[in-house]
Amino acid sequence: MGTCNPKALVIAYSVHETGRREVIGLDIGETESEAFWVEFLRSLRARGLAGVRLCVSDQHQGLKHAIARVLDCPWRALHGALCRPPGYADPG
Repeated sequence: MGTCNPKALVIAYSVHETGRREVIGLDIGETESEAFWVEFLRSLRARGLAGVRLCVSDQHQGLKHAIARVLDCPWRALHGALCRPPGYADPG
């Protein structure tokens, strides 16, 4: 029988000034190390990502350091409400 190895699936979204969201990148990595994040963010820059004014993410230290190194923009912690699609109504 096969084995299951955990991986990190990461997705980067852009939010335009109009509020429109767009997936701008995704990747699968062995771990969410700072080195992985630096490589992922550099790949986004290489494909044309520029002018980042704010980066919002979870509080993973490797990601925060990579954002500072590669994107050189302000960072804010992600809050659950930001993950919900526009018009989402909490069923609770």
